[in-house]
Amino acid sequence: MENALRALEQVRQAIPERDKEAFQPVNLNQLLRDATNISTGQLLTTSTRLDLQLTSTLTAITAKPNRLLLAVKQLIDNAIDAIQLSKSSSRAILISTTETEDDISLSIEDSGNGVEEEVRLKIFQPFYSTKPLHSSGCRGIGLAIVQQVINEHSATLHVEKSTVLKGAKFTVIFSK
Repeated sequence: MENALRALEQVRQAIPERDKEAFQPVNLNQLLRDATNISTGQLLTTSTRLDLQLTSTLTAITAKPNRLLLAVKQLIDNAIDAIQLSKSSSRAILISTTETEDDISLSIEDSGNGVEEEVRLKIFQPFYSTKPLHSSGCRGIGLAIVQQVINEHSATLHVEKSTVLKGAKFTVIFSK
C-alpha cells in the first residue's frame, strides 16, 4: 500500500500544473477553423472530406478558448475514428454553426456507423469505449473530457443520428 501511495504521489508530481484559463469572448467560427486546421493532416491521411457550414456572423460566446478548442478537436478526432472504423466508402464530416434568439450551437456530424441509442449516455463515462479492444490510443477518456469542458461552459451536449451523413451528430448548445 505504501509503495502504491508513493507511486501515486510521483505521478501527481509529474503532471504539469495547468494554468487557470480565464473566460473571455470567443468567436466560435474562428475556434472551429483553428480546430479543423489542427486536424488537417489527419483528415488528409484518412481521405476524409470536411464541409464547414458556418453561420456568417455569430455573437461571441464567453468561453475558455483553449479548453473549448480541446473539446472540439476531440469531437473531430472521434468523428475521424468513427469513419475509419466503419470502413464506409463515404468519408465525410460536416461542421455547422447556428444562432437563434436564445442560443448558439455547433454540430459535428460524420458518416461513420453512428452511436447506438442504448450507449449514448455511457460514452461519456470515463474508460467506456465503443472501439475494438485491439485499437490503439487512449480508450474512453476523450468524451469524458469533452463532457467536462462542456459542463465548465454551462453548455449542453446532445448525441443523435445524423440525418445528413447517416453517422453520429454531436451538438453543443451554448445559452446566451
